[in-house]
Amino acid sequence: MTALLEVRGLGKSYPGTVALHPTSLWFNAGEITGIMGKNGAGKSTLIRLIAGAESPSVGCIMVDGRPVRFSKTSDAAAAGVAVVHQELSDLPRATVAENVLLGDLPRRAGQFIDGARRDALARAALDRVGLATDPRSRLADLSVADRRLVMIARALRKDARILILDEPTASLNEPEIARLHDLLRVLRGEGRAILYITHRMQEVDMLCDRVVVLRDGHLVADGPIDTCRGERLISIIAGQSLAQKSSVSAAAPLGARLTLENLDPFATGEPFELAVRRGEVLGLTGLAGAGRTELFEQIMGLGRSTVTLRETDERIELRSPRAAVAAGVSIVPEDRRGLGIIAPFDLAGNITAASMRRSRLFRGVPLLSRRIDHRRGGEMIARLGIRAIGPSAGIGSLSGGNQQKAIIARSLTVGSRLLLLDEPTHGVDVDAKAEIYGLVRKAAADGVAVILVSSDLPELERLADRVVVLANGRPVAELTGPDIAEKTMLRHASA
Repeated sequence: MTALLEVRGLGKSYPGTVALHPTSLWFNAGEITGIMGKNGAGKSTLIRLIAGAESPSVGCIMVDGRPVRFSKTSDAAAAGVAVVHQELSDLPRATVAENVLLGDLPRRAGQFIDGARRDALARAALDRVGLATDPRSRLADLSVADRRLVMIARALRKDARILILDEPTASLNEPEIARLHDLLRVLRGEGRAILYITHRMQEVDMLCDRVVVLRDGHLVADGPIDTCRGERLISIIAGQSLAQKSSVSAAAPLGARLTLENLDPFATGEPFELAVRRGEVLGLTGLAGAGRTELFEQIMGLGRSTVTLRETDERIELRSPRAAVAAGVSIVPEDRRGLGIIAPFDLAGNITAASMRRSRLFRGVPLLSRRIDHRRGGEMIARLGIRAIGPSAGIGSLSGGNQQKAIIARSLTVGSRLLLLDEPTHGVDVDAKAEIYGLVRKAAADGVAVILVSSDLPELERLADRVVVLANGRPVAELTGPDIAEKTMLRHASA
């Protein structure tokens, strides 16, 4: 049987480095192939080559047994290739319908946009992914999880035969993941070839027919999922066992209580309080739209009403992001590209940006020292295992997981009393996830109060001392001890 998609000796080199060594793979119609590997393994390079975003240094691509040459992404799209990227490639200021039908808006008389037909076509595409959002709403008003579903709806509307999904379940909760997987099984039954890039081994085990593993730009495994599961798969990806990589230190002794007052993320007029102790990791979970990210935005001074932070006799109003940071509140945002990385800065600058206020001042202006930046940044690069050519590397040259670790490093360089982590292991590989778990626990051991938002329920089971479940912007359950279990959290979130 001829493969729907095949790559023969495909490779990519840049000056001084080989991102992908010559690799040969095939992808059959009616099959879901999981593609796994650590950050920097070559997964993103492989996808960019197949999608026409870059040209290969060696090798070729075959579609339906015929060689093709993609000089741009539109060439790949014309051949039936659609990609849903890990980093959202959307237009936040446009409507949901305009994003779904990007480049293909229906027109009347060949000139005027047909609004009614546009919205009807978008509605049909959104229904396929189970998203009830009004097509006329502005995309920026949606959660990151819903925006990801909009991008999947766009790809499906193009009726692509080769569908590539890069970390598609990042920020989705368990019911949404199950709904997406059901949809992908339907698409597999329709004869599409689906390439599913993920760090979540449980998803590969449940969904994929076959698994491909890349490591350091080399293909190291390719076979049926039944032959490559669990500990064996972890060993292939990471080179050592899960037990070796993911030990997490015991909970830290609890210190002073921090109370966040006047929380009301959806401005309902019914505020509530949330308390967390220094040394505690408080987990927050809930379905998409439950108000997790909005709650963090309000704490950082971006809500309609002001949150008050109280610790013993001290009360501070968090009226703005500046006030929140001055009060010792730091955040690792969910939207890494839009809100996390500082594109003009190099890696060291991204890591040390939050500690500028500690630098020597001249007439009130921080005196930036490249030497100091690089020394501080270099220490965090080594501590978090960030893969880069050095502190002067451009932040955009890093893989998504290494960018995330740089943002976490930034928060750890300042003396925070409260650390907000919004999906901190989104797009992070097995090794980096274990390292981040250790860093979270170390922050707590150093006396920081940590609030962790995660849609990865096993992650909360592993890390959280206490879990609060949100629904419609309000707490509906508080879990401790053995009650911090995936089924229990899901039951309260879905009630």
